[in-house]
Amino acid sequence: MSMGVLSLSVTSTTYLPGLLLGFVILNSGALDSIQLHSGVLVISIVDSVVEPVAGVAVGLFPNWLVFLLGLGTILVSFNLFDKCLPKISLKESRIGWLSRLIYRPMVMFVLGGMVTMICMSVSISLSLLVPLSQRGFIRSENVVPYIMGANVTTFIDTLLAAVLLNNPAAFTVVLVEMISITLISSIILIAFYRPYLGLSLKFTRWVTSSNRHLAIFIATIFITPVFLMII
Repeated sequence: MSMGVLSLSVTSTTYLPGLLLGFVILNSGALDSIQLHSGVLVISIVDSVVEPVAGVAVGLFPNWLVFLLGLGTILVSFNLFDKCLPKISLKESRIGWLSRLIYRPMVMFVLGGMVTMICMSVSISLSLLVPLSQRGFIRSENVVPYIMGANVTTFIDTLLAAVLLNNPAAFTVVLVEMISITLISSIILIAFYRPYLGLSLKFTRWVTSSNRHLAIFIATIFITPVFLMII
């Protein structure tokens, strides 16, 4: 639960200032001339492996059953991943040198970006933090930069979709999103990381300290998008 709250709080506190910065960049038109050619060939290794299996399932079963099969595959995969992780601490293992890397914010920032770029889903890359944290491989203090990096490269698939659809305006918007969030995250990691980390962990502990606090947090998550759509 705390890992989910931390992920959402880090995302909101970087996306909100990133929204303001992105608005300024879009209005300036500084990136309007940067475009990829619509004829760029995008080949996904993941699609080439998954598509034959998924195609067979789509041809044999109705859509609702395919959805349930996909959901079951994800749950089984995470269960197997969890069972494969031993309950040890990095400092106590033979690969304790990795613990020195995960304490470096920029290393975790790059790692989060790479994992999300490979799996093309920020939900999957952040879900991996739950078993890793539970088994002692990583602590909450180390995942904040990882979440920031994942929040940047999660736009890669949207960026490629804009290219394939030959939509220059959409490409510019997504590019500005990635640049603005990267800049905000970099400023936090370089100049304000310690106080930002302390506030994030303190807020997470407050939310998970009681059911009432958690209910307020969840209600805010649902109410805020509705309010933004209304205004």
